[in-house]
Amino acid sequence: MNRIDGRTLLFFWIAFVLGAAYFLIELPFGSDLFLEYIIVLISYLFMFPIFFAIIQRFGLHIFEPATMVIWLTLIMYSVWPLLSIINDDTTIVGFEVFDGCFGGTIMYIFAVFAFYAGYYCTISSQQNVYFESTEIEEDPVRINGNPKQITILLCYIFCIFGIVCFVLDMMSHGYTLRYMFTLGANGEIIEEGDTSGVLLSLASFMNAGFLYLDIYDKHKWRVNALRIIALLPMLTRGTRLNLIIILLSPIVLSYVRKRKKPNAKQVIVLLIAAIVLVGGVQYFRGAMRLGEGLTTKSDDTFNLEYIYGAFSGNFDMYKTLYAAVQYFPSGHNFLFGQRTILQTLTHFIPSAIWSGKPKNILGTLKYSFMGSGSYAWTIGQIAEFYIDLTPVGCILVMYAFGKFCSWLKRRFLYGRTSEHGLIFYSLMYAELFQLVMRGSTYTNFWSIVFMSIPILIISHIERSNIYECGEDEYENSDNNMV
Repeated sequence: MNRIDGRTLLFFWIAFVLGAAYFLIELPFGSDLFLEYIIVLISYLFMFPIFFAIIQRFGLHIFEPATMVIWLTLIMYSVWPLLSIINDDTTIVGFEVFDGCFGGTIMYIFAVFAFYAGYYCTISSQQNVYFESTEIEEDPVRINGNPKQITILLCYIFCIFGIVCFVLDMMSHGYTLRYMFTLGANGEIIEEGDTSGVLLSLASFMNAGFLYLDIYDKHKWRVNALRIIALLPMLTRGTRLNLIIILLSPIVLSYVRKRKKPNAKQVIVLLIAAIVLVGGVQYFRGAMRLGEGLTTKSDDTFNLEYIYGAFSGNFDMYKTLYAAVQYFPSGHNFLFGQRTILQTLTHFIPSAIWSGKPKNILGTLKYSFMGSGSYAWTIGQIAEFYIDLTPVGCILVMYAFGKFCSWLKRRFLYGRTSEHGLIFYSLMYAELFQLVMRGSTYTNFWSIVFMSIPILIISHIERSNIYECGEDEYENSDNNMV
């Protein structure tokens, strides 16, 4: 079993105790939200020890799905509401939501336990082994002669195609090329247009392309140069998901491909880099979107308070769940799949072809239960499942989500797989951030689909006659598994 290191677990417990002490010291006596504070504090004292007991029993790897999903969820619902009350940041642009604290906290606890059931109940000690000394075997059909060059060429095509699609999508939203590639220092944002989301989904082709090039292309300078070109418009637009995938996935791949884990110092460096990245992106994303550019920002405003505000933009998604349990079903009936199922199926159908195409009803309803200032807010994962699928449906879907994450872990992280599988896993690990933090099922689903297409194409080509590999030779290789 991949048991968690005793010192790591001790560190978690020390951090937990220090956090509990801090939250007890900061008890808001006399505050209107004192009861809500106690409710969230109880969830903190209850949920973290249970998680520690689970990882002591089953182990935990830094790059397994539970690490991303559970830590983000516990911090979002059992830590951040406490910090919000302490810092008097308890509304959605002035709209009060903490009346839903009790119901939202109960819903979150049930959802997390459903995830635990799906994720851990099928894992045995034999399935939870991580072979640190075993590297992925390279398939000779991909490293001898021209076939490798074909793969490299195809991956460059995927990367350039994805960048072009991302740039075209930004241009359709009013960004000029000069504005994009100078981080707003030059150029402008003209009148914003509208797209169906196809271009942004097609831009996901670049994600797998870059990872294949990281493995196969010896000329790293041109891979990194192309990655920087891709990052510039992403930074200009300020979209966290694209940045997270393109920056985190190669880090994950570099470790899981070697069957290694980062040491404590490397983890600390990664966390600091992530904090600076989130703060930096938030620092000028508002100015970028308003057409003011990076040069209008003052350096003295980038401080710890600003970084906290940047993280609040991610972790205060708990407010959407609080707002949802206040409004549904008393103010409006549940949507019964209109968001997660129907909108996913009809996402790419243009309204010009289907005039009766279902609208994004949740995008309209959110002004009723989150206030008129919530136009820039998205709905959190648990909140979306609650609104669209009822509380029972939310629990069932979180159980299924746990099963899916368990499959990812057993099939690609702990199982014997190919580099195709490891590339898919590295992308999915980064995608989990979006799945947890932002409950937009229809965009997340299609992002995964389009992100996987290049992997399927390359793995299919390897099975074709292009590689002139004998059938017996290929079937005996370990890399015929995607």
